[in-house]
Amino acid sequence: MFLQRVFSGALFFWDTMAAQVRILENSLSASKQRSKETAFFLVFALIFGVTVRLFPLLKTDFPLVDGGMFYVMIRDLQASHFALPIFTTYNQANIPFAYAPLAFYLSGIIHGSLRAPLISILKWQPFVTNLLILPVFFLFAKQIVRSGNKAALATLIFALTPNSYWWQIVGGGLTRALGALFFLLTAFCADKMYRERKSVWIIATALSGALSALSHPEWALQAVTAIALFWSFHGRDRQGILISVAVGLGMALLTSPWWISVIQEHGFVVFFQASQATESRWLFWTTPLTMGFTGERVPIIAVLAMCGLFIHIAKRDFLLPAWALLSLAVDPRGGVPASIFPFSILAMTALSDGIASRLVETNDDDPPNQWAGSIRSPIGLFFWGTFMLILLYGAYTVSSTLPRHSLDAEERDATR
Repeated sequence: MFLQRVFSGALFFWDTMAAQVRILENSLSASKQRSKETAFFLVFALIFGVTVRLFPLLKTDFPLVDGGMFYVMIRDLQASHFALPIFTTYNQANIPFAYAPLAFYLSGIIHGSLRAPLISILKWQPFVTNLLILPVFFLFAKQIVRSGNKAALATLIFALTPNSYWWQIVGGGLTRALGALFFLLTAFCADKMYRERKSVWIIATALSGALSALSHPEWALQAVTAIALFWSFHGRDRQGILISVAVGLGMALLTSPWWISVIQEHGFVVFFQASQATESRWLFWTTPLTMGFTGERVPIIAVLAMCGLFIHIAKRDFLLPAWALLSLAVDPRGGVPASIFPFSILAMTALSDGIASRLVETNDDDPPNQWAGSIRSPIGLFFWGTFMLILLYGAYTVSSTLPRHSLDAEERDATR
């Protein structure tokens, strides 16, 4: 009787261990498959993202669209041996040198170190900075949605959304792209900070927020908005308030050499003038209705983003919808490119949860990632191939217009 019980117990233990091994094997197999699916979308995000950003720059030997004043301001900074000038010499108009100066310092240092033509730096630095946003966005999206393959799909959508890059790869993107990069880093760190409450993330949030403020005024406003948003969702307690105060003081302290110098020379009025919106903030809600916030000729991503917005609201997951609308509310003009970050993730939700999940058979073992299995079926591959070509062509039609807004050699000679 005793031996029978021992034998039965051994069999039960063996069956339990075998079941656990099978579960582990299935988990590892599913993990490897998810890694392949993540790589699938990330590779295309990188290839297509680089293509649509690089194409217009290869069509001209001069910076795109704008940036002439920034070129002069860099020269002014170099002439003053990197001490902030009081005015810029641009057009001899006595314009206060009050713009956030970080990008000018970086360009001036690069020019002095590499001896590269300053006009080439003005052309290529925005492009390189904008490309750096793509991997940071992937890490941020993965942190928000807790899924590598969903984050990779969101990155693909973001990479091919015109308003995520075209205004940042032109000459004036020297400051815009840098501001966007540090804005995203601020959002990434703020989310970590309020969730984990670690000092390293408090310091990182204050530092990235300060760098955003030193890069571009509109992105600085969006960085503060993102911090406030994540506080409202994850930090509404005494410790969260103290952390927020510490971050605010840190940002003010780190940026103080710049804003104190500007106030001493020009007073507070220059900052008030810069903060005036070009559009009514009360009409921010009309921007999503026009479907023009993505910058597409045919608003495919915009429609998907709006569908994703309602899917998240239906799930009572309000973070991304609130962020998209809040970014537009605080600054109707500068909020459009900032809203692309949450809208890209919302568009991903419409694709993954609303469309791709219908292209595969239901598998209860891994429902959150079931949709990604669509790339292994013929109809799924056809869908994703068609979808990516549509987005690539849409981005190309926008990128192809940018070289028209660059001065050619004859036009530059005529201005001398």
